[in-house]
Amino acid sequence: EWKSVGSLSDSFSMWLTMIFLVLPVISRRITQSFRCSEYDGGQYSYLESDASMDCDATRYESMVVFAALMVLVYPLGLPLLVFIMLFRLRDKLNPRGKDGVSEEAVVADRKEDAKL
Repeated sequence: EWKSVGSLSDSFSMWLTMIFLVLPVISRRITQSFRCSEYDGGQYSYLESDASMDCDATRYESMVVFAALMVLVYPLGLPLLVFIMLFRLRDKLNPRGKDGVSEEAVVADRKEDAKL
């Protein structure tokens, strides 16, 4: 049970801030898993972000599969999750007068609603 609307909105704001601070770093690291550089006319290829990783090795293929799954989770999944959460809360985030109820009354009801 939430103690007040303020604590819930503060937690949500902190969570959103964390996501958007961490998301670019994680997304960049994931996408670096796909970038290989070729040497000696294409005879050798190594990962650009980690030259010890041979792009022709089985270990690299496993890493690419994992990285592809993580692309679905982080760079695509987290923004989609945030969009869905905000879309579901859109009336509480930007209340409009409905059914003859003034915007002030909607805002007052929101302040009393601890469930957001």
